[in-house]
Amino acid sequence: MEALDRGDLPQVSISFVDLPRMWRTLIKTEMGQSLVFYLWQKNAYQHARWQHQENRFDAAHHLTPWYDWIPSFIGAFLPVPFIWGPLGGGEKKLSLAQRWGRRSRVRKKCSERAESILVCNRETKELFPEKLWKKTQFFPWGGLSQAEFPEPKKRVQNPQPFRIITVSLDPHNQNLEQVLKAFQYFHKTHPDSQLQLLCQNSSRTEISGMVTKLGLENHVELIERIPRSGLRQIFRSGDIFVCLDTDEEGASLLIDAMSSGLPTVGLDQGASGVTIQAGWGKKLPADDPSQLFNDVALAFEQLYKDKVLRRKMGRAARKNVKEYYLWERLGQKLCDLYAEHFLQEESIHHSKQGEGRFFY
Repeated sequence: MEALDRGDLPQVSISFVDLPRMWRTLIKTEMGQSLVFYLWQKNAYQHARWQHQENRFDAAHHLTPWYDWIPSFIGAFLPVPFIWGPLGGGEKKLSLAQRWGRRSRVRKKCSERAESILVCNRETKELFPEKLWKKTQFFPWGGLSQAEFPEPKKRVQNPQPFRIITVSLDPHNQNLEQVLKAFQYFHKTHPDSQLQLLCQNSSRTEISGMVTKLGLENHVELIERIPRSGLRQIFRSGDIFVCLDTDEEGASLLIDAMSSGLPTVGLDQGASGVTIQAGWGKKLPADDPSQLFNDVALAFEQLYKDKVLRRKMGRAARKNVKEYYLWERLGQKLCDLYAEHFLQEESIHHSKQGEGRFFY
């Protein structure tokens, strides 16, 4: 958006499509939100259809909203090649809104027409018919720019506390309690350890009560969510990052932690199941919640004892982010995808100049 404001992208134009204000009251529930997005999609399609008559688009790429159960009317009905995604949502608990959306005729037509379906995790991929898997590919929801990629951490010679950083995106998620209990157990034998917990201001009181109940108020620091630049400073002072939230916001934090050279611990589910691999983190089974406490405590113990492993994982994490999660890399990946599916089409009107008109 800053580049648009500066006028650096004269070839990009934006058309704002909205619904009447009265519909916004429905977004307080998931079903209402899905209905609003569904109606917005219809409105956006009508707008795209009118613009297509004037501009003759060569292709369409639907980016948001990213839930797989909310279909794209543009993808389903605009007569141009189409890419859908990146999509997530398969990792979420099944709801009425999801059932309704995934059974819709529009979603079926949208997925069948798509040249490629970009997904953020394997759970979302598996929600599509197996015959469509060949045109799905993993694509992250977030990333960072080369300018945002931090310098390597400097080694600290003096003994420092072992700092574990974790995050609470939802204080009602029982996984947070398991992390706190695992740290309580770990801290008894390693009193030089500290836990820094990133949380929302609205949930601070509730989480503080959990911490006090476990007798950890002197060893757990609650940090309200801060801008990304400040977040990197916190990551650079830590030793490991634990994120048991499996949605895309959690994955974005994992990428930031990895770019700072932190080994990561997370669940083999959702976005973290794709982001974390053995070379730079520990992926814990997600199918047995009763085992989670032991798995987290064991991960703490192993990474605490093996400083060489932590450094090795940290270097591998930075390398992975640099190769796969920089916006410059992701942008090139999309360009390659467009070239593969769109620029070979006879319908591209500007192929001689290497150009095309794309609707996002």
